[in-house]
Amino acid sequence: MAIKHGQALEAARVNFERAILKAKADHSRWIHKVDWADDRKSAVLHGPSYAVTLSFDDQHVYAKGKIPLALKLFEGPVRRYVEHMLADMAAKPDGPA
Repeated sequence: MAIKHGQALEAARVNFERAILKAKADHSRWIHKVDWADDRKSAVLHGPSYAVTLSFDDQHVYAKGKIPLALKLFEGPVRRYVEHMLADMAAKPDGPA
């Protein structure tokens, strides 16, 4: 999955980290562990029966991994949630609400 973030690279870097930390705090039942790359441009989120790698570049945020079919059904809502967070972060430079 790739979603256009519409932010300058440095803003994307800051917001990427903030969003993952917020998601981990808000959804700890589903996100048990986050393994960060040394450059903080990617992270692997681990949860019950899944591991998803999130990364970003100058234009997009990417998500890839293997998840159970039951979780695959949430792809649409997850995409909309991420798009909403990106729009919120673009409107509020301090990060997600």
